[in-house]
Amino acid sequence: MTEQPLYELPAIYDQLRTPKGDLRHYQNLAIAADGPVLELGCGSGRLTLGLAVAGVAITGLDRSAAMIAHARIKAADFDTGEYPRWLVGDMTAFRLEGRFALVAITFNALQHLLDNDSVRACFTLAREHLAPGGLMAFDVLNPGPHVLAGASEPYPVDHIRHPETGNPITVLENVTYDRARQLAAISLSFVETDPLGTTVSCHEMVQTLRIFYPLELGELLRQCGWRLIERWGDFGEQPFGADSPRQVCVAEPI
Repeated sequence: MTEQPLYELPAIYDQLRTPKGDLRHYQNLAIAADGPVLELGCGSGRLTLGLAVAGVAITGLDRSAAMIAHARIKAADFDTGEYPRWLVGDMTAFRLEGRFALVAITFNALQHLLDNDSVRACFTLAREHLAPGGLMAFDVLNPGPHVLAGASEPYPVDHIRHPETGNPITVLENVTYDRARQLAAISLSFVETDPLGTTVSCHEMVQTLRIFYPLELGELLRQCGWRLIERWGDFGEQPFGADSPRQVCVAEPI
């Protein structure tokens, strides 16, 4: 089995299941904002491109050069004018000239910041890059039993196709939770089989995500000059509760 970061394989990353309704949710927020949008942790540009196609003047920033390169290739298939704009950069240490009506931190991107100092740096910079009347929107997982219980046996979570061979790939997930540091190590195994069902390759990719409890998230926002004005339990904007799968949030400057 070979191991490498998930974000170095953007063609496979693009095929993984994504939260239902997130594109429509962020499109609605971006259109309501009626101005330029900055997406932090844009990855391979799935949402960035979706917003650009909807006419949003959006800039996508991600620290992975491989992801940004893949996003540029995908964007070449769309006629969206000068947008999206793509930047390789760190969401905790960026300086841009423009100001934005909406800063969006999408698809768990905030959870890649593993300590409070990094989260505060991101929130502070987002506020500094906000236009008057602007908002910040983000989504993170709501910690549930499958994470908080600690180690689990690998179980199938997705079925995709190899981008080059076309062979089926079964995606297995295993989660280990560090309670002291609130870090979830999510191991994804990609098992490729040929038409006869024989395993021909197996790659393991590990990503570590910071787990945010609802009350601490509000406090971190307050420390950085933000007020939480909306928190839904999913992208359908259902009320947030203990069993909600996600924390889908909107904040305004204090």
